[in-house]
Amino acid sequence: MMLIFIYIFAFLVTISLLVVFHEYGHFWVARRFGVRVLRFSVGFGKPLYRRQGRDGVEYVIAAIPLGGYVHMLDEKDAPVSLSEEEAQTAFNRQSLLARATIVAAGPAFNFILAFILYVLMFMVGTTVMRPLVDTVMPNSVAEQAGLLAGDEITAVGRQTVNGWQQTLLAMVGRSMDAEHVAITVKRNNDERHVLNFFLGDKNLLEDEQILEKLGIRPMLHNPPAVVAEVLPGSAAQQATVRRGDRIVALGQQSIDDWRSLTKAVSAQAGVDTTIAVDRGGSFLSLPIRIDTKTDRQGRPVGHIGVRVQLDEAALNRNRVFVQYNVWDSIRLGLARTWDMTSLTVGFIWQLIGGQASIKHIGGPITIAEYAGTSFLIGLGSFLGAMALLSISIGLINLLPIPVLDGGHLLFYLIELFKGSPPSQLFQAVANRLGLLVLGGLMFLALFNDLNRLLQ
Repeated sequence: MMLIFIYIFAFLVTISLLVVFHEYGHFWVARRFGVRVLRFSVGFGKPLYRRQGRDGVEYVIAAIPLGGYVHMLDEKDAPVSLSEEEAQTAFNRQSLLARATIVAAGPAFNFILAFILYVLMFMVGTTVMRPLVDTVMPNSVAEQAGLLAGDEITAVGRQTVNGWQQTLLAMVGRSMDAEHVAITVKRNNDERHVLNFFLGDKNLLEDEQILEKLGIRPMLHNPPAVVAEVLPGSAAQQATVRRGDRIVALGQQSIDDWRSLTKAVSAQAGVDTTIAVDRGGSFLSLPIRIDTKTDRQGRPVGHIGVRVQLDEAALNRNRVFVQYNVWDSIRLGLARTWDMTSLTVGFIWQLIGGQASIKHIGGPITIAEYAGTSFLIGLGSFLGAMALLSISIGLINLLPIPVLDGGHLLFYLIELFKGSPPSQLFQAVANRLGLLVLGGLMFLALFNDLNRLLQ
């Protein structure tokens, strides 16, 4: 229950900050152009709190914390006639450039916020796992490139890396515009080797198991098959598997480690078999029916409901705390903002082109889980998670879908070439279609969220 409260708290903090910063972008730029702002709302629906500011703006916190808006004076919806002086402060009276700038300011502020958060993340510091290679799979991209067990990856292309997350981001970024990726590794007595990874047409963005796809298993990724937790209602609980049991066989298949257990279980969805455990020196053979769930590609996989017992001492030896000074943090913050923006654009483009699965689209539950998990890891991780979400919100709002900022910018582009705004009828129909598209995307995101929960 406490975990749920942490997720909710992290979600509310994240969404509130991203929404306030986005809407403040519209608000601040509108005021710079002399446009009168009537309301600044965080959230939609029934107001829970409202206050009239000295500047004449009504500040509102509403019941549904999934967005917000800035309501500006506009003659299209003004209830009464305006004096000429008041009319000059209306949004619709502004130049095309001013209106486009005001609309684009919201997404722009999301990118600015992401940069600030990344700078803070690098200054605060994060604990990362050193990119040490445990195993190189036979006939894989990594083996063909000459990667060896025990190698430590130190650079991808010209980018220095010090943790697995940074390594993955760099690999994915390079794979989007090149078939070959140069990987620098440290081997033996600090020898440096540059390896050429040939990716061909591999789509790294589409696969969650990027390292597995390349044939790399990280150090300490494969602990012994010792059970740390048995999930309630799971196949393992029904088979009376206990915490501390070491699983040594599944059916006739010997289990040497956690990876071999995962592989054996995944391949036997819905199968009735036996699971052999070492319980304090006594060997027991327990009947078990392996549960079935589906992965993100919709394929059935086996599942027994146990979690691994990690060797914390060994993990700590491979953890490293990374922290930077102000100037390096600014430089790295700019680079990370650019890299994550490029990756997110690439992912959205692949979604539109059908190269990436729509099952990757997440909604509020996914955001809450992501924010909550990063919050539990530490402040640096939480700042990084908020930065990535801010970039995502900025890019989504720039999509040319009517009712989003990008849709308004599309109308202004039409106005620029046409010499006059699109007709009211055209805008009304386009906005209705935009609402349908947006509603469909929200439904899909919620469906994916619930489907993951059920799994």
